Amino acid sequence: YAGRPIENVSAHFAHVNLAKCSMNNPRKKKAHEEVHRTCGESYVIGELAILQPEILITQGKSVNEILGKLLIDRPVELSEIPRKFEVKIAEMSALWCPMHHPARQLPLIRDSWPHYREKIGREVRR
Repeated sequence: YAGRPIENVSAHFAHVNLAKCSMNNPRKKKAHEEVHRTCGESYVIGELAILQPEILITQGKSVNEILGKLLIDRPVELSEIPRKFEVKIAEMSALWCPMHHPARQLPLIRDSWPHYREKIGREVRR
């Protein structure tokens, strides 16, 4: 939390990993695309239904493509980011903000963060 008191971070925060299986790749390299697709399509919507997020932030090409297909019937392309979508997860409305993955695209996240902060802030004030 970068030295911030936890109460300033979030009242509730959950980190959900799209790939449930470790392939034990060297240097923590990403799992094979098939693992992401199979695990994502099989489990992630059920997990989100249990968690009932009001705000969903996803990081990376694989999760943005897979959740795009599941939530808005099409993959979200990296060229569309920054962007927000209002989506339904188990009959609840949520604000979905797909982002770049911080491992290789941290400058892009920093550049787009004001956009997300404004969109999320607007939703929280409602």
